[in-house]
Amino acid sequence: KRQIGGMIFWSSTAGLTLVELMVVGAIGSMIIMALVAMTSRAFDVSRNQIEQGALTEKARIAIERMSDEIRNAKYIDCNIDSDTADLNEHWLVAGDAYSISLYSNVDDDVEAELVRYFINTGTPGEKKKLQRGVTQRGVGLCDFSGLEDVQVVSNKLDNFKNLNSINNVPIFH
Repeated sequence: KRQIGGMIFWSSTAGLTLVELMVVGAIGSMIIMALVAMTSRAFDVSRNQIEQGALTEKARIAIERMSDEIRNAKYIDCNIDSDTADLNEHWLVAGDAYSISLYSNVDDDVEAELVRYFINTGTPGEKKKLQRGVTQRGVGLCDFSGLEDVQVVSNKLDNFKNLNSINNVPIFH
């Protein structure tokens, strides 16, 4: 207790009051929550960028592989008359909005295989996938009636612009 000019002042140098401690605690908590939220968001953005980079690299590799197979496409002379202008003797076998089939040598032998890239657009709710099917040549020169070996190239097509548009813009033109 101190008296200055007729007024009495109570002063305590022992510490903070309970109200002051509560205010400091509340402000400190808000600052810590803001820092945690910013750090968490930064980690989310970083993880998303890493995932996007990995998907972009995977897509680049898939497109490069498709390009190589199309570039190495071969005509097949089914009736051995040295004329590949006959029906079914072109390198491009078939194609539509969501698939393309061609003859290309995709393994280490000298024979061309039937290669088909396609997107399953079947059941609603099922994840869309870009798939690659390879059929080895059978007994005859143009016999590709064997089993098709199908592999998933990518299963990340759910947000692919062409597949989700109202007009269903084709992938393979």
